[in-house]
Formats: sequence, structure tokens, C-alpha cells
Amino acid sequence: MLKATTYLSPSSNLYRQPLTPKAYRRPLVPCAPNANRKSLHVSFAPNLISGPAKRSAALKVCNILLDRYPITRGAIDSGATNHFLPTAYLGDNHQVTSNGMKVKCANNSIMTATSTDVLSLEKLPPLARGCHKFDDVTTPLVSVGKLCDNDLFVLFSRNKVTVTDSQPTLVDTHTLPRVNCTNPIGDTAGMATAASAYEVQTVAALVNFFHMSLGSPSILEWINCINKNWLKSWPRLSADRVRSYCNKKEQTTLGNQKMIKKNVRTSNPIIDLAIRKQRMELKKKLHSIGTFLIDGDDLKQLVAMDLPGHYPITSARGHKYIMVMYDYDTNYINAVPIKSRKSNELVRAFKVCYDELKLRGFTAQVLRLDNEISTELIKAIEEEHLEYQIVSPGDHRLNHAERAIQTFKSKLISFREGADPTFPKNCWDLFIPQTILALNLMRPLRTNPLISAYTQVHGEFDYNRTPIAPTGCKVIVHDRRGERGSWSNHGSHGYYIERAPHHYRNYTCYMRDTKQNRISNTVEFFPSHCTLPKITPIDRLTLVLQDLHQVLSQPPSDFPFMNQGTDLHTAITAIQKILCLQKDDTATTATTSPVPPPR
Repeated sequence: MLKATTYLSPSSNLYRQPLTPKAYRRPLVPCAPNANRKSLHVSFAPNLISGPAKRSAALKVCNILLDRYPITRGAIDSGATNHFLPTAYLGDNHQVTSNGMKVKCANNSIMTATSTDVLSLEKLPPLARGCHKFDDVTTPLVSVGKLCDNDLFVLFSRNKVTVTDSQPTLVDTHTLPRVNCTNPIGDTAGMATAASAYEVQTVAALVNFFHMSLGSPSILEWINCINKNWLKSWPRLSADRVRSYCNKKEQTTLGNQKMIKKNVRTSNPIIDLAIRKQRMELKKKLHSIGTFLIDGDDLKQLVAMDLPGHYPITSARGHKYIMVMYDYDTNYINAVPIKSRKSNELVRAFKVCYDELKLRGFTAQVLRLDNEISTELIKAIEEEHLEYQIVSPGDHRLNHAERAIQTFKSKLISFREGADPTFPKNCWDLFIPQTILALNLMRPLRTNPLISAYTQVHGEFDYNRTPIAPTGCKVIVHDRRGERGSWSNHGSHGYYIERAPHHYRNYTCYMRDTKQNRISNTVEFFPSHCTLPKITPIDRLTLVLQDLHQVLSQPPSDFPFMNQGTDLHTAITAIQKILCLQKDDTATTATTSPVPPPR
């Protein structure tokens, strides 16, 4: 026999309750329950619920009483620095505030709290129950960081979150939807944050796509180039986003792994300083030291060239070797594939590399090369009015091209390992053009380290004009209506190999069926080692607002929109107020409450 029925209040415990059937939702309520009560106890005398019909009537009364409580769903949020709840939430201590906490969201919007409250979770420590209410919040966000700061343990499972204390004794268990959050984008100093996973997928995919397009360079090296504004034309690319979203890739290690350094964390016992100096003096006496003096003038207007070893696979175009040329003054590395070590091939590679420098106004006086030289090559060098210096047999230290070869090979291997697994192995020579591009985009100019070697030789690289993608990525190139049959596929399979430098926003692709290169502006990418960034109109608007927020928060000194009295200045000022970048003149001057530091 049913004697009493107890229902937990969903507003106080963040429990999701089933909706009451419409037939029982009546405006008439026999009593007025307390809105802040933790649970609703409804008791009936046994003689009132003795039959099925009376029991049904008693449950109707309970359902009507429960309808007076709002149904609330919450989420455990690992990116929020505090508990953020909607204004309609009924806690234990509702307090209206005029100078509420300002919170920066992941999309750079800022919301202001209208009131404070205390979570109706009695088993939580008092300091872990304080929360802030916002008109812009629809789903209650319970901060994982605030729970952990109060010596609680948060355990995530498949469909629930368990919060325990240090005993560990169960504090409370909530079956809540999980929100996968990360740290918010942008500067959050002095501002609380409520992060969301809204733009994380898009930005992370874009950053890793760019990383693969450059041949998976070292992340620190990439950040250094971004900070020097060498890649400022790359959309949405910043050093902070690289630090947050760029993943470590196997291609970086495969192309750049070096032997472990010597004399690191030695296991030898500590030796007295005097004994160490004595041993060093003995070493100096027992070993010969060779000193080579090179006049600094000889290192100017100097180019060097050399051949790496034979590539294991002959390319489909018959190439077996690569000629590498290094220009000392610009720090520029160039390379040309050749079919053999014969004189005619060496002369052709020399003219291609040196003509590229000469065409852009960079001429040399001295050419330093290996001891393998022919009469035809000497004649071609003298035709360019160059002096040539041949290094000693077996001594490659004076040939600057030797170090350039190591750098070039590392980048080429990284590109090769980042290609699609189905990419033809005998097409390795197609990686060379983009290898040269990516390599020199990240090499500083010797005479002015503030700009890159590529900028000095070719001018600033504009990604919007000639975009690039991961080399060897599988693509489908669109076939125009006049080039395909009535029932043929609308595209052909191929692989992206490089940009089209003389075409606006085109790509050069190697076609799988025809074995030929093809230039097209309608290409669909299918990368295998990274995620293709998919930017929806909402994503694009969010990124634009973030860029606008950054420009308006730190405008340059020559900002053209700062002229007072113009309509454009008035509009910019209004946008700054909307983005909370400028104090409103009508705002109160009350002192603001201290804001907890961001996590």
C-alpha cells in the first residue's frame, strides 16, 4: 500500500526528470511549495489511497506539484573556471549583483553575470558551491577546476561523472551530458573563461593541415617563423593556435631524427676541478689541433654545389640524383633532379639553379664545389664569370653545400613520409618543388635575419594567391563537361604535388591514370595523415569575429579608423562596446569584484 511518495527537485539537484504527461499539467495547485526546498514530500493517509482509482488521483496531485519546479539539465565542463548557470536556476542563496563577473567564452564573446547563487548540493564543500548566473547561459556548467581546487576528485566514465572526496567517500553522482572542452582561444589574462568545443575541431584541423603542407617542421621552429611574420598571409594561423592544437607527427621524427648528444647526464663521478683542468691540459698535449683561417671576404658572393648520394629508386622520369646549390649571402637552398652524373646533366642543373638567382639580381663571384668536375662544367662556370674553388678530396668541411644537403634531405624525407600510402614510390622527384618552398620559407636571411630567405629571393609568399596542401595528398580533380563522357565520373583521381605559381588559386596534381601533371582550381582533398578542415559559414563568421576582436583590442598606431567625428569611427566604437573592448559611458563606476585567475 502506498503511504508516501518522495520526489527530488530537479532544480536543486540538476537531475533530469521525465516530463509530466500533458493530461496532468493543470494550473490549479492545492498548495504552494517552497521553491528552494531540496525535495518535495507528499504524504497521504492510507484510507485515501486504498484503491487503484484513489492511488491514481494521488499521483496526479504529486505530478501537479512537481510541475511547479523547472526541469534543469546540466553539464560537467572542464574548460570553465567557475560554475556558470542560467538566471532561472533556483539555488540556496540568490543574490542580485550590479557588477557581476565578466566571462570570456571560447568564441571571444564576453558575458556578464546578473546574480550569484549557491548550488543546492549539500554534500559539496561550501567553497565549491558558489556559482554565477548569466542571461546568456542556457545549460548549467559545473566547473571541474573549481571542484578540484576544493580537494575533490572528478571521475569521468562513459555516461556519468562521479565526484568524490579524499577519503574517498562518495559525495554525489550525476548522470550528465559531457562537454569536451579545451582552453579558450586568445588572451584570457584577468578574465574568467567558459570554453566550449565549438571552434576547436575547425582550428585544430586547419593548424595540422598547414603543418603537413610545410613538411611537418619542428613545432618550435614553426612558431619562431610565425612570430617573425614570415607566414602572415596564412589564414587563421597564429603561434598560440600552433601551441594549442599542433600535434607531434611521425614525419617530423623520420626526417629530422639525430643521434643522441654526447656528454649528457654523465654517469662518471664528480671530479675535482683542479684534476679536470689537469686532464684537459694533457689532452691538449696529446692531440693535434688543425686551424683553418678563412678570409671573411671570401664568404661573400659565394655559392656552393654538390650531389647527395644515389637515390634508391629511379623516378618515372629517369631521375637518379639531385643537384643541390646553396647561396651563402641569402642562405637560400635550391635543388634540381638529374638523370646521371654526366657532364651535360651537371651543366644543366648548374644553369637552372644559378639562373634562378641571377634572374632575381643575385650574382656570385666564387663557386665552391666538389672535386668531381668536368671540362664542360668548368666552361659553363667561366661563361658566368665565376671563379671556382675545388675542395680537397675527402674533405667536405669547406663546401657549404654539404650542410645544405643534410637540411634538404631531412625535409624531403618528411614530405615523402607524409604522402598518401598509395602514392607511387617512383614519383619522389615531384616532391622537390614544394620541399624547396617550405625549406626556404623557414630559413632566415643571413644579412637580415628578420626576413626569410624565400622573401629575399622571390618576394613575400601569399598563401591566398597560391595556396598549398600536404604533398602527396590524394585528390579528385574535377573534369569539365566537355572533357568527360555523359555517364563518366565528374572527377579523376590524382595526388597533389605542388602549387601552381603562375596561376591564381590553382593546384598542380599528378594524375593516377594518365601519369601526367595537371593544373586545376577545382580539387577535392582526401588527406590520410591529418583531418581536412571544414569551415561552415558559422565557423567562418566566428573566425572573422576573433580577428576583428584582436585588431580592435590592440589597434596599430596608424589605425585609419581612429579619426574622431566620422561615421566610421562611431561604428567602430560601437563594435568595441559590443565586444566589451571599451567601457560604456553610461556604465556605473562601482568597484568590480576580484576575478579569479584563469586555469
